[in-house]
Amino acid sequence: MENVSMEHNVKFGLGKLWRWKLWILAACVAAGVISIVMTQRMQDEFKSTAAFVPPSITSLSTMVFGNGIAYKGFYAADEEDIDRTVAYLESPQVMDSLDKKFNLYERYGIDRASKEGAKRFEAAFKSNMKVSFTSNSVVSIECWDGDPQHAKNQADAALALASNFFERVSARQTGLSATIEQLNEVDAERKLINDSLSKLRQLYNIYHIDDAGPAVSEILAQKMRTEPKFNELYDHAKSMELYIYSLELRFQDLRREQMARELNIKQFPSLLWVTEYPIVSGYKDRPKRSILVILAVMATFVFSGFLALALDRSKPQA
Repeated sequence: MENVSMEHNVKFGLGKLWRWKLWILAACVAAGVISIVMTQRMQDEFKSTAAFVPPSITSLSTMVFGNGIAYKGFYAADEEDIDRTVAYLESPQVMDSLDKKFNLYERYGIDRASKEGAKRFEAAFKSNMKVSFTSNSVVSIECWDGDPQHAKNQADAALALASNFFERVSARQTGLSATIEQLNEVDAERKLINDSLSKLRQLYNIYHIDDAGPAVSEILAQKMRTEPKFNELYDHAKSMELYIYSLELRFQDLRREQMARELNIKQFPSLLWVTEYPIVSGYKDRPKRSILVILAVMATFVFSGFLALALDRSKPQA
């Protein structure tokens, strides 16, 4: 019984729509024509995509270069690291960097000094650059612009900012610079102590000799007893030699660390595993004019149908 009633209501409703068919058809045709005209005025936009697998931030922050052993690789990022990467690329810091590089306010036709300028810019920026996590730990950067070369350049710049972000986390270049600075300081101090010791030996003919035998030890002991100045200078020379030895060990450790850091940078020029480099596209990506026209006609048809049923219900019955 319910099925019969439902079928009756459907037929009754279709009958009402049929009475308004010309108006509905006219509205759909008008919507189609207007949408075609409007979409033709839209600028063609080209897309350029960069994709990469970010490293684990934890692995970068725990790199060890001791004893000349270079870091052998970087673990793939976990979900938290990927979220941090996406959040950074969508941050105001990145928007400001790209704005300074490409003058995006002017490119989007937004007055920088206007009250709603910042909000309009953020909306325009996010509609023209989309950062997302796809699959297999891959982060995708999609950039759109009317100029395909600009879309590629902006994707390249965003990729470089991502690389710089992880370089700052790892502090590889900072660590290398600090190691070289310490190495130079130790080397300079080592040369200074060597020069001082050499001068001391030349002036006073004092040398520190370990395990030189009982005869030499007896001579040294005799001179220490009879010549207080010799005793003082001999202890000084011995201390300087021990200090030079410690500086030599420190110099060798720093030298190994420097070589390890340089090897690491040479082996891994970038901390990102780039799976897709941006290219200059020869095909427009948006707007999808045919889809927009179809959606406009469908929306008009649905709205016209509801409007026709409402008007028919409000019409007084004879």
